[in-house]
Amino acid sequence: MNGPEFAAGETCNGRSSILAIIGEPQSSATVILSRTTGSFKIPVISHSATCECLSNRKYYPSVFRTIASDYHQSRALAYIVKYFGWSWVGAVNSDNDYGNYGMAIFLNIAQEEGICVEYSVKFQRTENEKLKMVVDTIKKGTAKVIVAFLTSFEMNNLLDQLSIQNITGLQVIGVEAWITASSMITPNSFRFADYVLKAFWETAFPCSHNNYSQTELNCSRYQDLLVLKNYNEDVPEQRYASNVYKAVYALAHSLHSLLKCKEHESCQQNLTIQPQEVVEALKHVNFTVKMGDRVWFDSTGATVAQYEVVNWQQDSDGSIQFKPVGYYDASLPLDQSFVLNTENIIWAGGQLEKEKSVIRQISQSATCECLSNRKDYPSFFRTIASDYHQSRALAYIVKYFGWSWVGAVNTDNDYGNYGMNIFLNTAQEEGICVEYSVKFYRTETEKLKKVVDIIKQGTAKVIVAFLTSFEMNNLLEQLSIQNITGLQIIGVEAWITAKSLITSKTFLFLGGSLGFAVRKIIIEGFSDYVLKEFWDTSFPCSQTERNSSQYSLKCSGYQDLLPLNNYNEDVPEQRYASNVYKAVYAVAHSMHSLLKCREQGCEKGLTIQPQQVVEALKNVNFTVKFGDHVWFDSTGGTVAQYEIVNWQQDSDGSIQFNPVGYYDASLSPDQRFVLNTENIIWAGGQLEKPKSVCSETCPPGTRKAAQKGRPVCCYDCIPCAEGEISNETAGLTVMVAILFYSKKDTPIVKANNSELSFLLLFSLTLCFLCSLTFIGQPTEWTISSDYHQGRALAYIVKHLGWSWVGTVNSDNDYGNNGMAIFLNTAQKEGICVEYSVKFYRTEHEKLKKVVVEALKKVNFTVKFGDLVWFDSTGATVAQYEIVNWQQDSDGSIQFKTVGYYDASLPPDQHFVVNTENILWAGEMLKKPRSVCSESCPPGTRKAAQKGKPVCCYDCIPCAEGEISNETEVMGIVLVSFSLFGVGLTLLVAILFYSKKDTPIVKANNSELSFLLLFSLSLCFLCSLTFIGRPTEWSCMLRHTAFGITFVLCISCVLGKTIVVLMAFKATFPGSNVMKWFGPAQQRLSVFAFTLMQVLICVLWLTISPPFPYKNMKYYKETIILECGLGSTIGFWAVLGYIGLLAVLCFILAFLARTLPDNFNEAKFITFSVQDRKCGYLDMPMITPFATPRAIGCPSCLMLYITDIAVHCSGHICTCNLHVHADEQGPWTFF
Repeated sequence: MNGPEFAAGETCNGRSSILAIIGEPQSSATVILSRTTGSFKIPVISHSATCECLSNRKYYPSVFRTIASDYHQSRALAYIVKYFGWSWVGAVNSDNDYGNYGMAIFLNIAQEEGICVEYSVKFQRTENEKLKMVVDTIKKGTAKVIVAFLTSFEMNNLLDQLSIQNITGLQVIGVEAWITASSMITPNSFRFADYVLKAFWETAFPCSHNNYSQTELNCSRYQDLLVLKNYNEDVPEQRYASNVYKAVYALAHSLHSLLKCKEHESCQQNLTIQPQEVVEALKHVNFTVKMGDRVWFDSTGATVAQYEVVNWQQDSDGSIQFKPVGYYDASLPLDQSFVLNTENIIWAGGQLEKEKSVIRQISQSATCECLSNRKDYPSFFRTIASDYHQSRALAYIVKYFGWSWVGAVNTDNDYGNYGMNIFLNTAQEEGICVEYSVKFYRTETEKLKKVVDIIKQGTAKVIVAFLTSFEMNNLLEQLSIQNITGLQIIGVEAWITAKSLITSKTFLFLGGSLGFAVRKIIIEGFSDYVLKEFWDTSFPCSQTERNSSQYSLKCSGYQDLLPLNNYNEDVPEQRYASNVYKAVYAVAHSMHSLLKCREQGCEKGLTIQPQQVVEALKNVNFTVKFGDHVWFDSTGGTVAQYEIVNWQQDSDGSIQFNPVGYYDASLSPDQRFVLNTENIIWAGGQLEKPKSVCSETCPPGTRKAAQKGRPVCCYDCIPCAEGEISNETAGLTVMVAILFYSKKDTPIVKANNSELSFLLLFSLTLCFLCSLTFIGQPTEWTISSDYHQGRALAYIVKHLGWSWVGTVNSDNDYGNNGMAIFLNTAQKEGICVEYSVKFYRTEHEKLKKVVVEALKKVNFTVKFGDLVWFDSTGATVAQYEIVNWQQDSDGSIQFKTVGYYDASLPPDQHFVVNTENILWAGEMLKKPRSVCSESCPPGTRKAAQKGKPVCCYDCIPCAEGEISNETEVMGIVLVSFSLFGVGLTLLVAILFYSKKDTPIVKANNSELSFLLLFSLSLCFLCSLTFIGRPTEWSCMLRHTAFGITFVLCISCVLGKTIVVLMAFKATFPGSNVMKWFGPAQQRLSVFAFTLMQVLICVLWLTISPPFPYKNMKYYKETIILECGLGSTIGFWAVLGYIGLLAVLCFILAFLARTLPDNFNEAKFITFSVQDRKCGYLDMPMITPFATPRAIGCPSCLMLYITDIAVHCSGHICTCNLHVHADEQGPWTFF
């Protein structure tokens, strides 16, 4: 549409004549357009706007697009980087919604996937200076892989700058916005190109002909479009053209539905369509275009993500081609969505080998604790300790000097924030109060002024400054401007020894500062090497006169370095130089091990990968010549070793960093921290340690009273109440006359053992002096330790019989130490502690948590019987009445209770409804039906209806071989076979019963015979539980019922066999062994054997019973309905017990093999037990498949029931052997 033309002829008061807009192509333009048309609810369908910002339906409810959101593309970028093993990449994006949203998603996914991003920079197409900074960053970076989330405009600008600076060899990973921009490629001739370039322009725009006489008449309204007449960049690829095609057809389909058009019929006339109706219709669009793509819009208004992965390659004729080397398709399963053919890829610089992008970095001075994260920085090492140790040491030095009230200021970056956070946590643990904690960055001048104002207004005299030398210099300038002096500053290694901070005025503010510095180490000869040999050897022009003719020739390449010729600030200190020395030797040692170097030399031709260097550095362990031991801990850092230095002024006025102590984490805890306080000069040149407290110690006769809203270190001193102890002391004079000494030579003293007498008098003197310890304020030395009180608390709990208690204590030394003693004693006394929590008086949030935790443990019963407790969500158990609106005879409405739901009951009792008492809608007594589709009749199956819920389906005929709802012939056969076995067993039982009075039946223990026949019937019937759709009850019944009945059957056979065997083995006259194998004992043995199996099954069903589930593991297109075993241990226990009894039967049958033929049941029992053993072995293989499936498995069922039947046939032979052997009666056919 032409904006000015419509603006002139239309107003915003009437109904919009525009129903939909197809366009804009760019995300930014689409955002602007949709905001303009949003109030009119006009749908905008874009074919190439991919910005994730447009997925927000709150702001863009009427935006649709026939291209996927960048959410998928950004994730796919991370996956492709992860796929190729690149762990170190750079990132650059357009500084607009398109680039910022896309890059943000990529960075999040990259972090999740363990990909490290060296830098993430951005620019806009018009920002030339910013672009140059971006290129400089890329040039200085070490990452060989660049992820470029740019539009084609920005990419073109970036390429210009890369070309100017000749930066090549980068593996660039691109996005759809520029990766297939073919402006340099001559388009091929094909039908669609001819249409666009000729037919479209000549038909739609008649003024495009060179008919100059009519130009002014026909072409005035097409001036903006005619400039695009020869634009053919996208035509050859047809990538976005297909999206335009889909957009047009999507709009056509929505209008088709709104106009109620039917096939071979016209559409309804005079229908008024509103833009909002088009929006709703577009949401339900679902069709397939002739090129095969399915078009529909998801909840964000976008289509499914489908991308080609293309590779820029050069043909033999020099032309550039975009060769597809894989794809990403979000519509496919996760394991198939991303496919790459790496063999066809040409890498950066025309290489056939993939570029490595892994950085191995060893830093000599990077101390940030953030770098200890091995997930984000797996290949980072440093020859300096992490700030974790320095931050804790800062708290220890503050605690050492008794400063309980300090201020804190830090640099607002990772270095300062991580370090200060550790300090604050340690300070809290040590009982140090922090008056304020403020931060700023070097460029934040206004924020710095606010920080200085806070310091000026504060009362703390000690400041912990976790700053870099840049921020410290800025802070000093502001302190100087406002003339704030007298502060005792505690510093860190980043600035405490920086000579750049020393000026004529700084000692006024930093004099007496204390801080931690990297140890000063003298490396012999290093100073001379740096100042002389290094410059003379590496830079010969440094000795050349500037006005000589050779200067311009030799020195043109060293102009940037020559100003540093006389820079020697760090050389005398050599603090960080020693760390560089260690880093170089660490790499040398790792390379030495990888190259397998020996005294004779190193192996030749070895290829070393970056990851090998990383692994070798982890195992480095050596000692340098100045005595330091070098190795890297699990975080890639070395052990913490600091000097504690003090800013002092010499007699000549020069500033010195004098060491006054050290901190060495490699030593034992009691030796790590050493300070020589006598050598310290404090702030302002004072020799006396400054005080930094919020409130002074209360004088005698007063006590502390906390100040509201302030830390615990701030309090008022108020007079003690009457009767309270103050610090006043009472005089007491004790005089002991030493009479014995004056009479030591008298006979009475000598005879009375003068040594013991003097010792007795000395002990009496001490007894008198002990009374003095009860006078005055109790101290650590004059009152019993909490050791006894903590133990006594445990004893009183034990005495009262309480075995379940909770504990809460103050989060300080008093509470923590006392509670630790109580908990240890409680454990020894058998007292269980449900929870142990702690908080400090100022920690209101923590106190709330303590109360919350206590509420979580609440468990009691109110007087009307309800149990009150809170679940993990903070709610009580769900208990509802189900009520039904009913009308009484008088017309009043009543809420009749017709059931309940109680989640506290077992699952099968949760939900109870009495349907007989329900009155349905319309006062009907019959329940109404509410289904989307009726159940499918036999011979058909469900087919989901597109765009509708799962309950809505069509019934279509079943394909050949599928099971429908028809009754199967195989099922009838299987049931018939099972019933035939039952009938056969019952026939034998009837024959036995008719001959129950015969001697052979009586002698054969008719009870066991009938019980055996009964168990055989149950064995046949058990097979019926394996037929049909698995349910909760049938799954539990299958294996357990079969196991119990099978054991009952074997127990009967076992009992009968033992009796026969013992009857023939007990051959000694007068032997009474048979009295232990009478009928009662046989019944007891059967009961005991069966009871054991029952107990096993009960445990199985109680702990983890079998359950029905849908198995989609074996066939993706088929759902197998089967029973899960629940507990596999229970299943194998049931089978194992059956196998144990079967083996026992077999052993007894083997022992009875020599019995006379007339009584030898052994061969029949052996046959039965051998077959049972086979069934026992194949049962684990049969069981998983012996379940009805959606496609049917009759052969599995047949095998299973046949197995049971064969077992039982052996038992029937055994049961009827008795009759056959003795009577030769009419049952010989058995």
